[in-house]
Amino acid sequence: YGLGGRVIWDSAGNVLDAKYLDVDESFYQNGLTRIDSNRFLLYGSFDLYHDSTGILIDNTPVFVCFNQAGDVLWQNRYGEYAPGFPDNEEPYYNYAEGFSDVLIDSVNERLYAIGVSNSFNAEHVYKPYVVCTDYYGDTIWTWAMQNNEGQGTGELLGGIINNDGDLILIGQLSDINGTRVTYTRGLILKISSDGIMQWYRLWGEYEYFLGPISCDIIQTNTDKYLIGAIYFQCDTCIDNVGVLLEVDDTGTILNQKYITRGEYEVQRIYKLFKRNYGFDVLGSFSITDNGSFVFENLFVNKYTNNLNIISETNYGNAGDAFRIRGISQTYDGGYLFTGYDGGQNNIVMKCDSLLNLPLSEGWNAIETPDNKPKILYYPNPVKNILHVKASSNNPIKEVKIYDMFGRIVMEQYCDNADCQINVGHIKSGLYVLRVNKLYSGKLIIK
Repeated sequence: YGLGGRVIWDSAGNVLDAKYLDVDESFYQNGLTRIDSNRFLLYGSFDLYHDSTGILIDNTPVFVCFNQAGDVLWQNRYGEYAPGFPDNEEPYYNYAEGFSDVLIDSVNERLYAIGVSNSFNAEHVYKPYVVCTDYYGDTIWTWAMQNNEGQGTGELLGGIINNDGDLILIGQLSDINGTRVTYTRGLILKISSDGIMQWYRLWGEYEYFLGPISCDIIQTNTDKYLIGAIYFQCDTCIDNVGVLLEVDDTGTILNQKYITRGEYEVQRIYKLFKRNYGFDVLGSFSITDNGSFVFENLFVNKYTNNLNIISETNYGNAGDAFRIRGISQTYDGGYLFTGYDGGQNNIVMKCDSLLNLPLSEGWNAIETPDNKPKILYYPNPVKNILHVKASSNNPIKEVKIYDMFGRIVMEQYCDNADCQINVGHIKSGLYVLRVNKLYSGKLIIK
C-alpha cells in the first residue's frame, strides 16, 4: 500500500516533522507543487487492487491537496475505473494512467495537470491528456489527443503557461503498425486556456522506442520557446545525447544544438533556467567503469539565447553520483534538490542561485548529533517566556526563530549560558529555533 506523506525540514536540512497523508487508495506520487501559502498538491495516480486477490487491476490519475499541518483538504481522481471495479477478477485492465506534471495558473486560480490517459478511447492506448481544474479540484475541462497521422500512443511530460495564458506542452508520440512501433517522435503542442488544441508539431524520428524524449521548456521571448530533450539515437550519433530546440509560436524549429559529454552519454535533461545572459541547462551524464554503466552525475551548461555555449561544468565523480527527483526554488534564491545517490540513499541537497552544487558551506558541513553543542530550550510548547540554555560553558550568542517559509520572525542576541526570550507576541504555530547558527529544533508557540 503506497502512502503519500509530507516532511518538514529546517534550512540546515534537519527533519522537524513528518506525517502520512490520509488518502483513499494506494497512492503512487509523481510530484509535489504549491498552490498558495498553505495549500500543497501531490499528483500521481491511485493504484487500485482487487479486494480479495490483491491483484493490480487499474490506475487512475489523482490530486491530493493538503495543508502545512499535513491535513488532507481534498482528493480527487480524473480517470475512469476499469469495468466492474472493484468486483472483477481480471488480472489487469489496460486503464493505467496518471499525471506527470502540474502547471499553476495563479491569475485565474486554475490547475493544469498533464500526463497520459487510456480510459477515454476505444483502443485503450496511451494518449496525451490534460485536465483543467479550479483550486478545489473541480474539473473545468479535459482534453485527450485524438488519432492524428496514425499516431497510436503518446504522453505529455512537461509544459508552461505562456504570456497569453495558453499552454505550450511537450512530450512524445509513437506510430504503431499493428503491434509494432514504427517510430517515436518528439511532440510540441499548443492548447488554449479553454481546452482547444491550436496546433501540434512532431520533431525527430527513429525506429522503435529510441526516439527523442522532451524534458523541459521555457519561454525565451514573446514568440520563442526553448526545449531541452534527450535523443537516444539520431542521424549523427549512436549514443545518448542532449538536444536543445528553439521553436517559434507555431512550433516551427528555428535552431538546434546537441549536448554531448565526450566519452560519456547524456542521460537526462532535468531543467532549463532563464538567465539575463540566456539560460542554463541542468542535466546528467553516465558514469562508467570499464565500459559498464554505474550511475549518473550532474552537469550545468550555460548558453546565450542563440544557443552559443558560455561554459560547461561537471560535478564530482562516481562517489558523488546523484539522481534528481524534484527541484524547487528557495526563499534566498537558491534551489533545493531531492533525489538519491548511487547507493540508493535518499538525499536532499541545496545549491545557490547560480547552480553551484552543492554550496561550499552547505549541508555537508553540518555537525553530527554527537558533535553538536548541547542546547536545551523549554517549555515546548511555549506561550510567553522561552528559556534557551547551553549545557556547556559556551555562551548563547544568537537566537533566531523562523516560520515554516524560512522567514525570520524574531531574533535576539545575548552573551550568557541562559537566555530568556519573550515569544508572547508571536502567533500560534510551528516554528524553527536556530541557536548560534549551529543548532536547529522544532518550536511550538501556543
